[in-house]
Amino acid sequence: MGIILIIVGIIYFINPNAFRSLNNRWTSVSRDSMLPYQYKRRIRMISVTTILIGILIVIKDYYLKK
Repeated sequence: MGIILIIVGIIYFINPNAFRSLNNRWTSVSRDSMLPYQYKRRIRMISVTTILIGILIVIKDYYLKK
């Protein structure tokens, strides 16, 4: 699970519009009210958070298996 979160976070960090068609239904109002650079900044903050959560899950799983 952690590795999947890391991969998705990296994809979002590199290309904030990567899954734009998948999340149109939920975020279209908030996204349309933001300027493009505000949207990129928000998605990149979410992607960094997702990457950190993925890393924490991987570390937790590694130490629980010991």
